Amino acid sequence: MAGPLKVLRDVIFRKEEKDALRGAVDSAKLTTALFEISRAMALFTGDLTESLRQIVNAVPLIMNVSRAVLFLFDESKEHVQPVAGAGLVYLRLFRRLRLKAEGKVVDTIVRAKNPILISVQDFENDRVRNIVEKIGVKEFIAAPIVIDGEVRGFLTADTPVDGRIYTSDDMKFMSVMANLAGVAMKNAVMFEKLSWKARKLKAIYEVSRVMDATSDLDTLLKVIIDQAVELLGATSGSVILVDRKTDTLHIRAARGLPEGVDEAVKLKLGEGITGWVAKEGRPVLVGDVTKDERYVMVHEDIRSEMAVPLKWGREVFGVLNLDHTETNAFREE
Repeated sequence: MAGPLKVLRDVIFRKEEKDALRGAVDSAKLTTALFEISRAMALFTGDLTESLRQIVNAVPLIMNVSRAVLFLFDESKEHVQPVAGAGLVYLRLFRRLRLKAEGKVVDTIVRAKNPILISVQDFENDRVRNIVEKIGVKEFIAAPIVIDGEVRGFLTADTPVDGRIYTSDDMKFMSVMANLAGVAMKNAVMFEKLSWKARKLKAIYEVSRVMDATSDLDTLLKVIIDQAVELLGATSGSVILVDRKTDTLHIRAARGLPEGVDEAVKLKLGEGITGWVAKEGRPVLVGDVTKDERYVMVHEDIRSEMAVPLKWGREVFGVLNLDHTETNAFREE
């Protein structure tokens, strides 16, 4: 009996050694992944994509699953689409996984507010179901990304490599990773706000510095339009002054506009979006100038415009005008 007992003992010890080694490897993977995530978030420089990529990359590594994908709602909140993936991700297929927000699967995830197991058969859209089935996914964990009570997207993980059944620990881990993604997204918003304040203070400083250094109006207006264009990311802009004797508007300083446009464009008070602002004394934001009947074309590539009245007391003496070649380029704030 000594022989069989010795073999059994050796098998048990080898299994214990393998389990211990596997545990050590898993611990090392966890430590490495969490270190990379914490480092990316601690050294956040405004690159949200990189922070989210680090989080998604950690999921297959730690959970030992085939892939992880992060989906976010688009600006219209009518669809969710993949923005980052790790593991066996087939980019050509995943880029086609644009899901309707009101669809059964997305609605189920949003309502759950916690990690939930989703079957591929729950997809109502045949095209989406076929794409997911084609890469071998039968079911997946989806963890909502919640920021200030609102679901902004979700993180998925599917197909354990060792064939195991998902556990409550898997659900808890996915909840942690989704929460980290939410923190990263919130940090990005805070970073952008701080950057905006810093850029605004810099612009104010530059204008005040020039005001102290010169009494030349053209020099001052050039600095103002330069700072405004850079601060708001416009592709072009101009400072337009009102001639009260003739009730006409003249471009006095410009950036990014075609050469000679200051002489070619002479608007009457009330004409065009700029003329309307000068007459009414109210700012205006136009997301698509091609749909605004007031617009007078200055450059054929311009798609959005923001115009703000310049006042001395109650009297409008000019308009600060900013343009962009993309629609809805400026925000109300």
